[in-house]
Amino acid sequence: MESCRRREVTGFTEHCRLRMAQRNVSMDDVRYIVNCGVMEHRTGVECYTLPRRSIPAAERAERASLESLVVLVHDGCAITVYRNRHPLRHVRRKVKYRDPNLRRRQLAPHGIPYRTAS
Repeated sequence: MESCRRREVTGFTEHCRLRMAQRNVSMDDVRYIVNCGVMEHRTGVECYTLPRRSIPAAERAERASLESLVVLVHDGCAITVYRNRHPLRHVRRKVKYRDPNLRRRQLAPHGIPYRTAS
């Protein structure tokens, strides 16, 4: 089994602290997910999730509630924490916003340009 890697979360935004309090997630839980979870680069940030296979068998009972968490980190600072029923699938389906082929068009659905404020 792959051991946990040492990645550091250097800080937490106020938004992240608020969401952690609302979702009953501790700072140790976030650090555990960042260290032992799977990282995906999406939408300009690092998305960390904790699949069941990443949790050592001895710790599965106490860490089961962390399987549905997603932690977003930018430059070592945790931005937000949220729950999703299928977190890894959810993160992998996110679009990389810098892809020029996937940019939003500036046209309305019928090909008429949107009006801009004058």
